[in-house]
Amino acid sequence: MVTEHKDWAAIHEKLFAKMDSLDVYLEKREERRRRLKTPMKRAAAFAAKLTSGQQQQPDATKVCTVVKLEVTRHCDH
Repeated sequence: MVTEHKDWAAIHEKLFAKMDSLDVYLEKREERRRRLKTPMKRAAAFAAKLTSGQQQQPDATKVCTVVKLEVTRHCDH
């Protein structure tokens, strides 16, 4: 039985070539953090308005709609 040896150095080199540089990675991470944080700020401000008694009708363009999905399990016996 002959086992085939992989060239791990070539495999790692190929993967490292696909990776972003550290500065590009940090820029992408910061942009992701900003995009995720922005909706939370808007939601917190809206919640503060609701709790302070200043109920306003939310702008339809800024409200997310939640759709409830029902999952039915089918069993074939």
